[in-house]
Amino acid sequence: MRDYWYLIQYDIANPKRLQRVYRLLKSCAIPLQHSVFAWQGNQHQLAELKRQLTQRINLDEDDIRGYRIRKPIYLFGRNPLPDDLAFDGGPPHRHCPISALQHAPEALWSTPPQSAHT
Repeated sequence: MRDYWYLIQYDIANPKRLQRVYRLLKSCAIPLQHSVFAWQGNQHQLAELKRQLTQRINLDEDDIRGYRIRKPIYLFGRNPLPDDLAFDGGPPHRHCPISALQHAPEALWSTPPQSAHT
């Protein structure tokens, strides 16, 4: 079974539930920003993560979203990692300075056609 990268973000209303969700994701995913993580796993692992997250939240008050990350990934602005740190454990990406947004080709922002196999 194939692994995929997911972007997981959350908005949790209660501090106790927030800590539970944060601790769970911190144990199995890469923190990117406040309340945003990159997680890698297959369909079975994703189902288990969903189950664990659902046990930690109030479905009427909290919001957790997951998006499968597709290539290419571009990061603009501040580099999330120190320049002298080599890290190959995250999703493949390309860091671009914020000035690159001014000259970015239109294709960068367009959505590629979906293939039948994705």
